[in-house]
Amino acid sequence: MTRLIGEAEESRLQAIARASMGVIVGGRRNRFSTAFPFGGPGLWLTNARFLIGADESKLRVRSYNNREYPASIVGYDLPSGVGVLKADIPAVPSIQVAQTVPAPPESSWAVCFPVVFEDDVVRYLPVSLHRGHLTATGQAGTFQVSFENLLRTDHSIEDGCSGGPLVDSRGRIAGMILGSPDDGITYALPLDGLQDIVASLVRHEQPVRPFFGIGLSAPDERRRAKFGLDGGAGQPLISYLIPGSPSVQAGLRPGDLLLQVGGEKITTIWEAGKRLLAAPPGGAGVTLMVARGNTETRVTVTPAKRPERVMLDPIDELQETLEVNLKEVTTGPGAQQGLVVTNMVRGGRGEKGHYKDGDIITAVDKKSVKTFATFDETIRTKFKEIFADGPVSDKRFASSYVVTLEVRKEGDEKVTRDYVNLFPDFLAPPVY
Repeated sequence: MTRLIGEAEESRLQAIARASMGVIVGGRRNRFSTAFPFGGPGLWLTNARFLIGADESKLRVRSYNNREYPASIVGYDLPSGVGVLKADIPAVPSIQVAQTVPAPPESSWAVCFPVVFEDDVVRYLPVSLHRGHLTATGQAGTFQVSFENLLRTDHSIEDGCSGGPLVDSRGRIAGMILGSPDDGITYALPLDGLQDIVASLVRHEQPVRPFFGIGLSAPDERRRAKFGLDGGAGQPLISYLIPGSPSVQAGLRPGDLLLQVGGEKITTIWEAGKRLLAAPPGGAGVTLMVARGNTETRVTVTPAKRPERVMLDPIDELQETLEVNLKEVTTGPGAQQGLVVTNMVRGGRGEKGHYKDGDIITAVDKKSVKTFATFDETIRTKFKEIFADGPVSDKRFASSYVVTLEVRKEGDEKVTRDYVNLFPDFLAPPVY
């Protein structure tokens, strides 16, 4: 506690710890997060992704003194990461919310209810306060939420901590913890602007947003190789487009570098996203300046209303999920034909799944695949309801599908692997 400003600030931090709740989300398998009061009496903010597939009859929260209370889901919004619960908890301490985003390297605290898994037993730990520092603001490329302008800290947090409050050095809540992909790196969502999203969910409405269908990312090494970009390219990259979207209809292409939005120069994904999200759905077209090779091109895109689900093309989904590039090979020896893995991100999801550069995906659910078009057609045909434009029957897992890939390894060894698409149910596609 020694890095708080004073005794009053320490008192505020302790009040936040007593006001926060551990969340037990029943479903196919129990999941655990943290929540804190936000948005009005009886309302609790938590990470939306932990509410997908929830069995509300088993949803409950636990307090700092280990008492459990029933809870219900008010609503959740996957693009922003905002999930809202309703729970009647007696004598909740009053808390303070920061009016401005803290600046690095300010001290900060992650408040959460961690859990430990011991074989088939879950052990609930007391509410914990992790001390650390804010290390950066305006972070993107994390796949934690679709619209990224995140805080980064040097905390290392346990299971159960996502959704908890990030507290600044004055004992005020500055953000909601999203996740910790690596030790010493934790991302949090600033609270600025979340009140309006919560208010929409309380009215049982989804926030109305424009939709261009642009997948934005930083031009990392994998994507530079994929699109033939030089090493100096640093602008936000249109790494993929959503099929049928306004951007496809307007003529944008994957590999375009975004230079301007509405006549204003942009240098970061957040700058681009902020301007794109300011456009009214169905309103006037927004003019984008893109670099395509050595040519700068203006393209005007008229935004639509953002749909509830944003599905990537299956072949884009496969590459983004595995963090690899794929190359079509349709000629030469039959054993060498298929979708060849290249430019795999070291330490990424594909490598962790035991893929290697040079592996060849030869079949999906026993159907031979040599081209991107065949892979797309196979997935779309098998999962028609998921890719349909209309509502789906099971909204809890509206976007998940599982197939078996046949992979030819070095030395002509064949293996099969289950493939689960990660976007958007498990990871957030950075799509505007």
